[in-house]
Amino acid sequence: MGNNNKLINKRSDCRICGNRLIKKIIDLGIMPLAGNFIEKKNLRKKEFKIPLDLYYCSKCKLVQVKDTVKPKVLFTKYNYSSSTIPVLNEHFLNYSKEIIKNYKKRKNFKILEFGCNDGILLSKLFKEKNFFCLGVDPSINIGKLAKKKSIKILNDYFNQQSANKILKKYDKFDYITASNVFAHIDDIHSVIEASKILLKDDGYLVVEVHYLLNLLNLNQYDFFYHEHVNYYSIYSLKYLFEMHNFEIKKIKQTNMHGGSLRVYLQKKKNTIKNKNLHLTKLIENEKKLNLTFFKRFNKNIYLQKKEVIKILKNIKKQNKKIIGFGASGRGTTFLNFCKIDKKFINVILDSSPLRAGKFMPGVKIPIKNISYLKKNSSNIDYVLIIAWNYKDSIIKQVKKINNNIKFIIPFPNPKLL
Repeated sequence: MGNNNKLINKRSDCRICGNRLIKKIIDLGIMPLAGNFIEKKNLRKKEFKIPLDLYYCSKCKLVQVKDTVKPKVLFTKYNYSSSTIPVLNEHFLNYSKEIIKNYKKRKNFKILEFGCNDGILLSKLFKEKNFFCLGVDPSINIGKLAKKKSIKILNDYFNQQSANKILKKYDKFDYITASNVFAHIDDIHSVIEASKILLKDDGYLVVEVHYLLNLLNLNQYDFFYHEHVNYYSIYSLKYLFEMHNFEIKKIKQTNMHGGSLRVYLQKKKNTIKNKNLHLTKLIENEKKLNLTFFKRFNKNIYLQKKEVIKILKNIKKQNKKIIGFGASGRGTTFLNFCKIDKKFINVILDSSPLRAGKFMPGVKIPIKNISYLKKNSSNIDYVLIIAWNYKDSIIKQVKKINNNIKFIIPFPNPKLL
């Protein structure tokens, strides 16, 4: 790996509880970074690649990528803009409606979102007269997109240091939220402590995370990549938040990203433990998470790989043309693990201007915008839906242009549509 070691934070213990006896459960091989889309001028340069191994902590039930790529490599120039994805727009619109409904009558309501990306949620809230909105995000290029929407943005990592600066300037907040951020953070305790500094005593901390059980039940190994270092069970979330004197008040399950949890938390007000029966029931469902279960999951990964390659080979034997759709982070893991390169698909479509014109990490397949489909639809027989968690939206877009194109859905089990 050479100089790659300088860009990696090595660790030997569990990120939540410090357990040193965490077990390696999945080995996906040497992988490029999921969001490291290649510019044409850099095609001949050697790519940054490191092993993608996952570990399980039997003490707090966290699944994790042990070693972390340093944040400056991942987030200084970030290639993910939430607003370009129609399904995410709808998801955050619904979330904003929930917040407005609950707090519209609250005087001087203050909300902070960390990891706010391009301001997709806050852009729907800051126009409310009695709302004060602040976004915190470390990515400079994505932060600029949020600022263009007139949203107040702090370009920084959310931790105790930045929280103290915010406290001095803006005082405490009624509501602190983060969506799909907890997966990315190595020092996860720092953001919870930062939230504690800034949250009013009766305020809510609301976090949305991908749910480990959904990832495993739907065979979603494609969601494992270096930018996502943590994969949470409800047990692991409860364990983590109790360490910081927060209690889970409510959990809402959503279909976003193949299955997510929105967790509503408050600071514990007393030492009396209130029994949350819904929470107890959800944790009961997680009892199957053990090393035997992960062995079975590992077996399914290789069966899926074998099946998807078989489908692609059969289509290519018939001299049919396949293109990909969705240059997602998931796609980097999926395509590289299955070794799906230009001999199977010669182009991948993506609606994000941050990706179109670049090349997919590892497999180096060119990424084009949707206009490619309009110009070439008569020559395309199949679309491999790489961003399969948005399959309904993708199928709709393609069918509008050419109703005869067929689809390959790779997850949870490969099938033709």
